[in-house]
This record gives sequence, C-alpha cells and structure tokens, in this order.
Amino acid sequence: MFVNLTPHEVSLVDDQGNITQVIRPEEISARCTVRREIAFTVDGVQVNRNVFGEVQGLPEAVQGIGTSSVG
Repeated sequence: MFVNLTPHEVSLVDDQGNITQVIRPEEISARCTVRREIAFTVDGVQVNRNVFGEVQGLPEAVQGIGTSSVG
C-alpha cells in the first residue's frame, strides 16, 4: 500500500509506459524545510541556491506500510 504525501497525484507506470495506478494525495503533505544561501556572485548579482533540510509533516509509522526514498 502506498501513501502519497506529495501535493499532487502520483502515477505508477509499467515498463511499457502504461499507467497502472494513480495514487491521490493525502490531505496533508510532508514538506522539507528549505534554507536559501548565496551560491556565488556574477557581475555583482548574487545567485542563490536552496538547501533542503528535515522533512516535516510525516505521519506516524503504520505497520504494513513501507517507506521508500528516491534518489
């Protein structure tokens, strides 16, 4: 069983490119904290980057529902 904690639908696709399942989002999404910092400066213009931190809004673990990470 999947729980979708993103703010949008997630489609599962088979190796033929067919959508096999659409998982609707939960009412509350889990989100990462974000901190903006200066990456570098070009011609006097600061270029920023986002640094992602801890995830907030995760529900308590439920037996039988696994976790997964991408990346």
